[in-house]
Amino acid sequence: MAKSMAAGYYEYSPMLLDNIGLTWEGPHPEEFKKQGKIWPDFHHSPDLIESGRLVDFLSERHADAFCLRGDAPQIANQIIQILEECKVLDIEFEYVVLQPIPNPPTPDLGNEAYIERVPEHILSAVRNALNK
Repeated sequence: MAKSMAAGYYEYSPMLLDNIGLTWEGPHPEEFKKQGKIWPDFHHSPDLIESGRLVDFLSERHADAFCLRGDAPQIANQIIQILEECKVLDIEFEYVVLQPIPNPPTPDLGNEAYIERVPEHILSAVRNALNK
């Protein structure tokens, strides 16, 4: 899934790879579309695991550059690290918005809903770490 996310960013903004010193060593995403292997794009493919396999030539660095991965504590730690590194560079964020991949089921209700779990398990850990 993470490689599919990286491919999706490359698909619409290829200069993003150049900006972070990474290259694209495979077919252009449009080729996958022409062959009927991906639709409508890498971000919105109904099977993000399969679309990620199409771009298995991408490295873990590619994947990590464009998405957060892991369980709630791992994701919280990645956010904390990014925000702390940015602060050293005098880059501050007013908002951090997390987009679930893949999209949660609809309806997504109750204590296990994405909208309930993220504030409780991720954002609270980030807030606590940054307020120390």
